[in-house]
Amino acid sequence: SVTNTGFSVSDPDYPSGMWIDPDKSHYSYEWLQAKIKGKNDGNQIVFSTNRTGDGIVYVTELSASNKVLKHYTLNQHTQVPSAVFDRTMYYNDVYYEMVNSLSNTFVTKYRASKFDNDYYNTLAYFVPKLITQTTYYVDKDGKQITDNNGNPVAAYTQKGLVGQNYTTSDVKVINGYYATAPANSNGVMSPYGEIGASYVKDFHNGVVITYTQTGSDGTMSASIAQNGSVRRTWTSLKPSDTTIMHILHNGDRYGIKNPYIPQTSDIKYVYNKLGN
Repeated sequence: SVTNTGFSVSDPDYPSGMWIDPDKSHYSYEWLQAKIKGKNDGNQIVFSTNRTGDGIVYVTELSASNKVLKHYTLNQHTQVPSAVFDRTMYYNDVYYEMVNSLSNTFVTKYRASKFDNDYYNTLAYFVPKLITQTTYYVDKDGKQITDNNGNPVAAYTQKGLVGQNYTTSDVKVINGYYATAPANSNGVMSPYGEIGASYVKDFHNGVVITYTQTGSDGTMSASIAQNGSVRRTWTSLKPSDTTIMHILHNGDRYGIKNPYIPQTSDIKYVYNKLGN
């Protein structure tokens, strides 16, 4: 039988200085900071969600010194105006949230997928889902291995939120075999990996950016549309590619960046005979 020794899911290694939601049932996953000098000099925003993965978003606005200024709870399909930032709205759709400001710009200080150091009036991100991760123990042909007593070695399942760290382990029960750990045996929980799956960012101003995974290596295509018509497409964005700054006719800037993090829902330890 598989014990869960060596398996774990834990919160990210947050950057120093980041305010973490003290409610233990909440999971903090994004940190932004405002640019504009004056009354909002250095003010910050932290986004959290329930650890159940239900898609509800908690927005906390903070001073530069991490003093809590305002809390908001956004159920899905909700928008609320900011009480701290002028002409600023928060949106929570379905596993996708956004801040849009006509008076300020924000830089991303932390999120699970790397972004950039530019300031934007609008920043949008996918709300972390609860991912089910299954670790399989197979032979070189992909068949489930058996232990020394001839019993099949069961797969092991654990759950984690996108952006959390995880570890997995091989099973040391089979004489004469050694296990090869896959590249994703440890890492960061990812929602990606399904070829053909699309990830849509609706900016609530007529602009929609759509990413679609096209390759098992995380390559995606992308498009930006305005008021229903596609303005530009990119066929092959690698996860390592830097942000493409796209400027629409009205001067608004949008960063096009492949959001992929390597898939972590399917982990296979492969067992080979010693001496082969």
